[in-house]
Amino acid sequence: MNYRKMVVLTTILSLVLVSSLSLVGCSAKKDAYPNKPIELVVQAGAGGASDAFCRMVADILTKEKIINVPISVVNKTGGGGAVAFKYSAAKKGDPYVLQNAPSTFITLPLQTKDCPNYTEFTPIAMVATEPLAIIVKADSPYQSIEDLVEAAKTKPEGITWTFSSVGGFDHLLGLQFGKIAGGKFVYVPQTSDNESIVAILGGHVDVASMTMRLAVGQVQAGKMKILGMASQERAEKLPDVPTLKELGYDIVLGIPRAIAAPKDIPEDAETFLVDAFKKMGETERWKKYVEDEWLLPEVYYGDDFGAYLKTETEKVEPLLKDAGLIK
Repeated sequence: MNYRKMVVLTTILSLVLVSSLSLVGCSAKKDAYPNKPIELVVQAGAGGASDAFCRMVADILTKEKIINVPISVVNKTGGGGAVAFKYSAAKKGDPYVLQNAPSTFITLPLQTKDCPNYTEFTPIAMVATEPLAIIVKADSPYQSIEDLVEAAKTKPEGITWTFSSVGGFDHLLGLQFGKIAGGKFVYVPQTSDNESIVAILGGHVDVASMTMRLAVGQVQAGKMKILGMASQERAEKLPDVPTLKELGYDIVLGIPRAIAAPKDIPEDAETFLVDAFKKMGETERWKKYVEDEWLLPEVYYGDDFGAYLKTETEKVEPLLKDAGLIK
């Protein structure tokens, strides 16, 4: 082969190699996660706390350009959340489906045999918790947790305790408190948080358990009083309200604000999503949302969130058994 032919052949081979590498680069870029819209599934209807949380998350992640693809919030109601959890769990390996993970993400699988539990998901992030509190009417004879416990031990009829969701965390708080404190507590379920508030303000029940966000308006108006919070620490905006742990009751129970993905998603997608939620937590918009909604910054990512789910499941299972809600 003469010199001229060798030069031509070498040039052709070089061009082929460069083209191949360019195609590989384009392919890698095209396939990098995420490269298409993400679906964020909410187990409840539009307008509720879960829906508002997910829409805020989607808005911050996209507008702050933390995730550069659209995130659509999809409400899949039914079965107390089971419809949504089944739908997302069935998307095994698909990182383009995310699932809101509230307290029913923990409790419902314990009560419903065919509802997937946390082990069938990839834990991504818990970015806050909505603290639960023990509430009384402002002029209640029970002005402290000590007053409440003393009455439960001495009043023949006991203390009436209301909540809005049978088997929910507000119910379980009452059960756990009664189990630790002793005495007689009579649990009276309502069908909504508003009914719990009406029952307290009307003097129809002695005490209620609910999230601080729901109670704070009545508290600020001087109509209700918070005796204690089931949180790790006090709320900055209510520094005089003690935690139950401070008062000698080892009870920490709050509504998680969290996100999971289907099981077995690609490792690069899992890493990307965890990092995305870490970045979201540093934004001023998220910090303001936490403050405005009376949330507490109890945060877990990846495996740490998975450990939280395991611990909470083990915590609430015996309470549900005590209440006769599971065998």
